[in-house]
Amino acid sequence: MTGDRKRDRDRLRPIVDRYLAVADDPRQEARKRLWADHYAMRPVPATPFSVYFEGMSSTAWSDALGPDPLTTSTTVARALEDQLVKRLWMDEHVDDDAPKWRSVIVSCPVKEDSGWGVPITYDSPAERDGARKPVPPFADGIDLARLHRRTLIPDIDAGELRRSEAIDLVEGRLTVHLRFPFLPPSTFDTLVLLRGMDRLFMDVFDRPGEIHAMSAVVADSVIDNVRMRETEGWLNVFPEDDGRYRRGPHRVRAFYPTGDAPCFADEWPYFSDQTSAGLGPEQFNAFVLPSHQRMAALCTRPTVYFHGCECLDQKMFGIMRIPSLKHFHVSPYTDLDHAIEHLRDDLIIEAHCHPGNTFFGFTDEQVEADVRDRMRKLAVRQCDLHLSDIHAINGRPERLTHWARCCRRFAGKAGPSA
Repeated sequence: MTGDRKRDRDRLRPIVDRYLAVADDPRQEARKRLWADHYAMRPVPATPFSVYFEGMSSTAWSDALGPDPLTTSTTVARALEDQLVKRLWMDEHVDDDAPKWRSVIVSCPVKEDSGWGVPITYDSPAERDGARKPVPPFADGIDLARLHRRTLIPDIDAGELRRSEAIDLVEGRLTVHLRFPFLPPSTFDTLVLLRGMDRLFMDVFDRPGEIHAMSAVVADSVIDNVRMRETEGWLNVFPEDDGRYRRGPHRVRAFYPTGDAPCFADEWPYFSDQTSAGLGPEQFNAFVLPSHQRMAALCTRPTVYFHGCECLDQKMFGIMRIPSLKHFHVSPYTDLDHAIEHLRDDLIIEAHCHPGNTFFGFTDEQVEADVRDRMRKLAVRQCDLHLSDIHAINGRPERLTHWARCCRRFAGKAGPSA
């Protein structure tokens, strides 16, 4: 063992001690059961809610934790410390329903990435947290002969070494899961990287055949990737609490095991093509929906999650034709009343409060009123409420605390029997 790893293990020990005290608290079992019942469409005592802290920007975390909260030095140790410190901060400051699992996650490196046959590069910004700008390889014209199916292979040996290092760093006191790389089922987002958004929006009128052909290559790649991962066991489905639950790497996914070997459906696959926001419903149904339908057909149970931060008031009718759809994201830009009225009763609604309003535009009283109104509406069916896409908190981490307290206060009985 190197001196750096020993020092990092010593530094992690008190952090793991603190975290285990949280993870072993009886309220965590109640939270796991709440989400597992929720996703199983069973009656739950109240509308579940959470802050999606895994997606908070580094700027937001600097406001909450300070500019340099990590004390460890090696790559794996810092990744573990980062997870634990953030979970501990959330537990101390935000009383939401997100369970704190008795585990951590390390990422498996990529062994082989064939790419799309053409390079996708980015112009990086000079300012901190600025958005990268993709440089589309087909900006001057689509060349289908150059576009290849993409293959993504994990480096299992390197991943297991990384997992073994993590187990040693936490001294075996936390379960360490290995998260495998995968191709996301977001075909239009990939086409934007290849062609550019402005050009692509014209292409759906000027060269629809080429767009369909490009979409097919991307969807074929995702389908091949799913089949390979199922065959090899490279799925991001993690057993928890002696197998009493399964969970995925995102948010608050907690499920009761089915008794079968893990499969694509157990990942609760995440479908999204937010770059298609500029397309109307007819264009969406013609150029985006078919790929989603093909890929979702691989899901053997209704566990597909559709995420869209854009307005989906009209597109939801096409989206509901995606096979195995179960969980539907209703952003602040989609009318919640409209969604509750028109989305099928067998779908779980994931509603969201607006982070810009929560941290910048609203007073404390307006945050409370917004949460109260949404919770009142959501109590009529199986729904959950979230605060996510938090890119900046305006130097006000206390707003996270306030938002969660409002949710706790107004979360009414929920579920199909409510």
